[in-house]
Amino acid sequence: MKETIIYEKKKQAIKLLVQTLLMVAAAVVVLYLGIDEKSLLFCMIGGVGCVFFGICLIVQFIRVLHKKPLFTITQEGIMDQSTLTSINFIPYEEIEELVIGKTLNKDSIGIYLKDVEAFKKVLPSMKQKAIESNINNKFPPILLRVDSVEGMTGHEIYDILREAWEKTQNNREE
Repeated sequence: MKETIIYEKKKQAIKLLVQTLLMVAAAVVVLYLGIDEKSLLFCMIGGVGCVFFGICLIVQFIRVLHKKPLFTITQEGIMDQSTLTSINFIPYEEIEELVIGKTLNKDSIGIYLKDVEAFKKVLPSMKQKAIESNINNKFPPILLRVDSVEGMTGHEIYDILREAWEKTQNNREE
């Protein structure tokens, strides 16, 4: 099986860039109001917002300029790089089940793990919290958003992923 690399639609990346730019502008306005009104609270909120959304703006700008894969399907597993809280590499041996559906009205592929607690132990705390949040919201522990991918549908990606996962399952049984 050859690697399948899934990219984000350019239009979606630009849309996120514009949204991030608007958030930076809103934070600058709050900061300006804090300075103008001599309000420490507004200054703090605006300052933190400027820093946080400024970093998001830079990251999203780089994503627009340099087409980075959302995730890659390999023979060994899935390399998820779609978000900041992405798990990175998920080996097929850790996967119990794959499902496809909508999560918060977005097309997603859900990944259920054989041992969630053991898998979480090796992850940074932010990624552990993302898994816990998914579970608390009655979602699969790991979600791959496939609503904004370029050149494929979510069902096509699911079929490729399912075939690769089932192939490793069959190889282990032999």
